[in-house]
Amino acid sequence: MNSVGRIWLEHHPYGSAFPMRRAQSVQWFVDGRSFMEHAANMMELAREEISLQAGGYHQKFYERTS
Repeated sequence: MNSVGRIWLEHHPYGSAFPMRRAQSVQWFVDGRSFMEHAANMMELAREEISLQAGGYHQKFYERTS
């Protein structure tokens, strides 16, 4: 098969049903502290609005003071 759909027929690592994605901008977080610090930094960069889509966020966000 020599088309776009062939990626679904290849072997995927870790038994995943989905193909690997290359050149993605991702970052691993080991603990909640580093994640929340990074999230707060990104929120400060927002120019217009922030849309939180994850259900795991705490409902109360406190203003970060430096």
